[in-house]
Amino acid sequence: MKAAPVRKDNLKYTAQIIGVKSGNKVRTDHTYLAQVSKELERLQAAREQIITDAFSVFEKRYVTPAALLLQHFGDSRKAARWLCSHQKVFGGRTAYDVIVEGDDEMVWDEIQRIVRMISVIQYA
Repeated sequence: MKAAPVRKDNLKYTAQIIGVKSGNKVRTDHTYLAQVSKELERLQAAREQIITDAFSVFEKRYVTPAALLLQHFGDSRKAARWLCSHQKVFGGRTAYDVIVEGDDEMVWDEIQRIVRMISVIQYA
């Protein structure tokens, strides 16, 4: 697959955001990519922390559904990721989106469905 062309103004803007100074093109490109890599690592770590923190809040507020998710997925990291993943059953939204919109029952029903489905498969 062919990469989309990169607009110079986008590169300059991104370079400004992460603090790359203009200069030798080869050096600037290398520095730019190194800083982008660092920034992506920082953002990923922040994302992981937010996912973990959100699941902790979910666990305290919704004890039974959280316990079912833990039972189904085996650990809190996988359960937390499921809650943050866009689900077809929720119209492309996350479970958190659906809860915030006030349709808790839709999320509980889906959690029960996936737990029940796994139980049927295990005992078949």
